[in-house]
Amino acid sequence: MKKISANFLSDERPAMTKGIRNLHPVVAIGVSKENLSSLNRFLNTLPEHTGMTLIIVPYPDQDTPDIIGQIDSLKPKRSFYPAKHNTRLKPNHVYIVQENVPFSLSNGKLVASEEQMHETTLGHMFRSIAKTQGNKAIGILLSGSGSHALSGLSEIKNAGGKTFAHAQRLTHDDSSHCNGNGNCIDMFLTPEQIARELARLVHQHSIENVPSPNDQKRLMDKAKISRIFADAIVNSISESLLILNSELHVIEANKIFYHKFDTTVKDTEQKLIYELCDHQWNIPELKHALEEVLPISKSLRDFEISHDFLSIGHRIMLLNARQIILDEIGIPLILLTIEDITQRRTAEKQMEEMAKFPLENPNPVMRISFDGTIIYTNQPADFFLAQTGLRNGSLISRTWQSVIQETITSGNPVRIEEDINNGQTFCFSFAPLIQSGYVNIYGLDITDRKKSGTRKTTAHG
Repeated sequence: MKKISANFLSDERPAMTKGIRNLHPVVAIGVSKENLSSLNRFLNTLPEHTGMTLIIVPYPDQDTPDIIGQIDSLKPKRSFYPAKHNTRLKPNHVYIVQENVPFSLSNGKLVASEEQMHETTLGHMFRSIAKTQGNKAIGILLSGSGSHALSGLSEIKNAGGKTFAHAQRLTHDDSSHCNGNGNCIDMFLTPEQIARELARLVHQHSIENVPSPNDQKRLMDKAKISRIFADAIVNSISESLLILNSELHVIEANKIFYHKFDTTVKDTEQKLIYELCDHQWNIPELKHALEEVLPISKSLRDFEISHDFLSIGHRIMLLNARQIILDEIGIPLILLTIEDITQRRTAEKQMEEMAKFPLENPNPVMRISFDGTIIYTNQPADFFLAQTGLRNGSLISRTWQSVIQETITSGNPVRIEEDINNGQTFCFSFAPLIQSGYVNIYGLDITDRKKSGTRKTTAHG
């Protein structure tokens, strides 16, 4: 029997798919409902744990809503999952397209197309896996032929993937519709032979990639050092941190996360993020951020969500995330930091409420822009500023500007005491409204009851 190299499972790819790393093989299988027995023979011969994802596409196009039931009646040794929009593909799973709906692959998910296609559903699937999986794309035609399907197989071959056809259902003469030189099918085999060939390729690849004993020791030493270094970095971060794999399972969390959300390593690592804390992290906004926003933008910046946790109550959180790939081992990871800004948002809300009534306030109330310009004052504030030679629209002193910068940087209120020329002493609270771009300043005359321990400055810096 003709042998195929296992190089198609490696990370070396043609130019058209450069940059795609750590993909597991995806196998698209075209079969007619009249020839499901061939599919059953293939599946019952293929080992269950190959690391491959199988997508079965009825061919030629036909509505087959009960195709899973028809296959189940043959008593295969596999479980099947209907192909649905936004289904995340998993290794060792078999998905079935039940209706005449074209699906594509995007960011590891099946995506249903609503556009009218000018090719068959199977041809479209072949082209899609060629584009997204590169040399880890595999196309199998168990029955039928046709220019669209064969053209799709050609694209798989051009991307470095492998193609097979049922020897009793398709011949070399049928492959005349292939692109280029007409050789779009690597091997014509029986269903059982196709399954064994795929298993052989997977096994060969795993053997070829086993490092030598010396390399194993070197890699283990390097991994140990990297682990110590990584742990130090993870636990030095002041916010909660989760490290996720591409399937959104938690690889590691830092100590801050465990303390903040009152959970343990056992209940966190290897868990799907939505299952954490007894599924309390099954948050729609979080799903949207990780499954819709992050795959497109490759990063999240200050994505705000709020949620009521059973153990710690209501929390407002700021998410920042980035997708990275460790070149040493080619594993894609997601670094997710979670900042609890509940207190900050509560303080801002209180400040905003206080700011609604400056005219009725008998004490000085001012609003200062981040560049230090006075943009609002009430009447008591006008009196105070008159004592210092300032007015609405003026630039505040350098001392006050430094206080403004301090409160902006920390995100927390800062309190100072201020003596003015007429002998009065005021206590001023600088309250930052970060999102609004200004700082509210609330004054209180404490001339008759000075308190110790409060910082003093002068209005003129």
